[in-house]
Amino acid sequence: MHLIHAHVLGYLDLVASHIRYAVHYCDRSFRRIREKEARSTDWVKEGAYCYCEDYLPGIVADMGKHGLDESTARSAWYTMMLKGFLWHRVHHLYDGVKNPEPVPVILPAEWWDSDRKVKLGNGPTDN
Repeated sequence: MHLIHAHVLGYLDLVASHIRYAVHYCDRSFRRIREKEARSTDWVKEGAYCYCEDYLPGIVADMGKHGLDESTARSAWYTMMLKGFLWHRVHHLYDGVKNPEPVPVILPAEWWDSDRKVKLGNGPTDN
């Protein structure tokens, strides 16, 4: 997606709103578990609760300021997250081990500015 199209469609606003909350999710997950306020004792699951139940309403409100209704804002955020998860998987960052603590991920230099396509759906792809 070209930058001008991303801006016109509000994608950059969505990413900015997401990042505003994303920087707190890991710390909040561990704090909620430590303080016995968590909905799950698994930090990854608690992080998902933080996003979907605690942060998403704020992201929807942010996007409402840019003219998106609640349903569209939610769908856009879930789609963005799914594409992010898929990008993560096609770059083999997850080793399948369930880690009790978050581990830093260092991307190999050859992935810098990767434009590897992530498509949703079951249609043909052009690699």
